[in-house]
Formats: sequence, structure tokens, C-alpha cells
Amino acid sequence: MLTGGIDLGGTKIEARLFDSAWQTVESRRIATPQSSYAKLLDGLADQIGWLERTADDPELSVGVGAPGIVDRDTGTVLTANLPASGQTLPTDIATRTGRPVPWIKDCTAFALAEARYGAGRGHRTVLGLILGTGVSGGLVRDGIPLQGPNDLAGEYGQMPLPATLVEQHGLPLLPDGIGSTGCYETLCSGPGLTRLAELRLGKAMSPVEIAEAGQDGAEVLDLWARIVGEMLGSLMLATDPDCVVLGGGLSNLPDVTDLIARGTEPTRLPGTRLPRFVLADDPDGAGARGAAMIAREVAG
Repeated sequence: MLTGGIDLGGTKIEARLFDSAWQTVESRRIATPQSSYAKLLDGLADQIGWLERTADDPELSVGVGAPGIVDRDTGTVLTANLPASGQTLPTDIATRTGRPVPWIKDCTAFALAEARYGAGRGHRTVLGLILGTGVSGGLVRDGIPLQGPNDLAGEYGQMPLPATLVEQHGLPLLPDGIGSTGCYETLCSGPGLTRLAELRLGKAMSPVEIAEAGQDGAEVLDLWARIVGEMLGSLMLATDPDCVVLGGGLSNLPDVTDLIARGTEPTRLPGTRLPRFVLADDPDGAGARGAAMIAREVAG
């Protein structure tokens, strides 16, 4: 039994075909069209068509994982990384392809795949955390993803920075991509890490350059991990995960699990334990795999 999954992101549309054991059979990646909504629909429809042709099955179940929030009443999308805000993207792609296309948030899809078949397997409560161009995640308990009426679950980067942390470290309060100011994403994301280097070292540096910058870079990374740890401390109080699975480009930083564990330690309440911090088993394919899982469940 084959199932298709698509990870729709701001830079690429990744399509994967999975077998019954959730192993990737074929994959194809194209750049995400950003010039217009119409071209975005074209690219997404092209990837769905490729999956159908590759599987030789015009009725292949295909799910899509995508960033942003979908209004359950109107079907409209709010997203900072795609030319789709205000558009009914899930409905429009279903109409365009003439088939149902189950939809899930990309960060929830990532957490679902890693909880069931990846690095979080065997843990009851798994928190997936994606640290990349943005900051998001998902919570899976007993193999079931947390999803609410507003699709807000997992928008961890939109949580506001605490005043104590801002004052202690002299952190800037910056606007994000959807109109908020002073949220975690502005400093915990890849661009946020670059901003911290500018703040502490007076120059813009990529995450790789920061990691290679000796003691100066280590101090920037420690500050970044402390901010990420404060966010995780709040999430631990709300969800009490036993495992945190890290994904996104910043999960490639050297010794990042230990770095984040140290940054989270100051938030730990006496007598409690930190969750286990692990890297995703399949950071590139988990989003598509989670979307395919939802598609297979919808298809029965």
C-alpha cells in the first residue's frame, strides 16, 4: 500500500511516496513558488500529480503538511512564509486536483512522524520542536497529535519573551512576520541567532560561522540556548513531555541537545526531571511522513 505525503515549506515543496512500513519509496523536491498564489497552487498541484504518476494510482491518498493557521470556518490561511495568507489554500488545491487532500500543520506532522516511528518512539508524551527559519512544533500524546479548533497548537515561536529574561540579558523586542512584537521566534530562529550575534559581537554571522567562532561564538550560543530553554521551561509546565525531538536547520549545531539541555536546566523545578532531548531520526522526511499518515487515516 502506497501513500503520498507533501511537506510544503517556504523554500521547497517536498513530495514523498511511502510504502506500508513508512519507508520512502521515491521523493521529489521543487522550489516553492513565491511570486504569486496562482504559481504556488501550480507547484503544489504538480507535486501531487507526480506522486499519482509515480505510484501509478490516480486515487492515491496524499496529505499535505504546511505552515500557518487554517480557519476551520472559512478555510482561509494565515501564514508568514507562503504567498497564501487570506486564501483558501486547502480548499483550492482539493478543487484544483479534483480529489480530497487532507491537511495538517507541518510542525504537527513532524512531531507525529517522530513520535510514532522516529526518535520519540517509545515515549508517551513527545514534544517536537523545529528550530529553523521559524520556530514551531507539535505535541503528541499516546500517538495522537494535539490539534484544536484554531490550529494554534505548536505555534511556540509566537509566545512572548518574559520580561525577566529581556531585562537580564538586554534583549531587543523585535517585530515578527505576522504582526507580533517580542516573541521567541525573533531570537530563537536561525535569523534570531544571527541577531544575537549582532547584539553581542557587533556583526552579522550565520549559525555555522557562530559555531566556528571560538569563545565568542560559544557565548552567543549559550545565550541562544538559554532563551530556547526558557521557552521549553514554559512548555514543560504546560505539557510535561518526557521527550523533546529537535528538528530544523539549527538542530545541526554541534552538541545541540546538550546545549539546549543546559539552557533549560535553570527552569527546572526542584525535584523534577528534564525531558530527554534527542535529534529527529528523519528531519528531512518527517513532515511529509506525518502528512501521509494523516492521509492514510482519513482514507481508512
